Amino acid sequence: LAFDLYSRNLLDANFQVIYWFLPKRWDLGAAIFQEKSYYLIFPSSTEGSVTLMQEILRGGSVLLRLPIDKFHRFDVGADAFSVQQVFEWIDEWGELVEERTVPHYVVLPTISWIRDTALWGYTGPINGERWKFSFAKSIPQVAKHSFDYSILYGDIRNYNRISQGFSFATRIYGFSSWGKDALYYPLGGSESVRGYDYYSFYGTKAGFLNLELRYPFIERLKMRFPLPLDIRGVRGVTFCDIGGVTDELKNFKTAIKSKGQIKLDDLKVGFGTGIRINISIAILKLDFAW
Repeated sequence: LAFDLYSRNLLDANFQVIYWFLPKRWDLGAAIFQEKSYYLIFPSSTEGSVTLMQEILRGGSVLLRLPIDKFHRFDVGADAFSVQQVFEWIDEWGELVEERTVPHYVVLPTISWIRDTALWGYTGPINGERWKFSFAKSIPQVAKHSFDYSILYGDIRNYNRISQGFSFATRIYGFSSWGKDALYYPLGGSESVRGYDYYSFYGTKAGFLNLELRYPFIERLKMRFPLPLDIRGVRGVTFCDIGGVTDELKNFKTAIKSKGQIKLDDLKVGFGTGIRINISIAILKLDFAW
């Protein structure tokens, strides 16, 4: 069970309830969820007001995990959910106006092949591999207002232990979506190319490469004032991220020449450093990127 609450109204909460049946060699899971995302839409001119858009997802999912051997398995599942957008703004009379779109529905069967040989350390994997290849195809015939799209993506992560406490991690990710309502992949932020804001770039085709050196940073930090703290095992990382998005691969431009200089165009690069701290219930990550 996981949830957060923005107001006293439970309808405003984000929540997820998951149940796993684990006695057998195969695993069966089921979940129900509600996710609400908020976006600000600014007017194209000085006139008009800022619009608040809510995107609401409500639905459930089932997942069957079928192990092949110790390190490989198939995941077969399906998601069924509705998508609705709510727009709110202040009109010229100072009144709050709300407009809701017609809910659209998605039934999305998915199949994945997974390889996992990762050996975990205090704050993350330190050796081995984690691969995942997935394909999903929506079923538009389930309702009048349904989305029609397909998704194919691959996620390859490798971890190489260099010496005691030091490791080098790489991640290669590729994404493609097609169909009448093809999904757009948002590039930027901590999960793709760091150094750019979340949702900086969109495209139905996306790919990126993460390179990360992981090393010991602080063995132990003990304080008595102003707060009694005893922090151990702080890890450091130095990284470089490279990626890009496009709607048509033939239109992707790595770089362009402008005023006699070659500048990156669709290809984005970010680099930086950060720390990782194990706080028992989660791994705290703090990155500084450019």
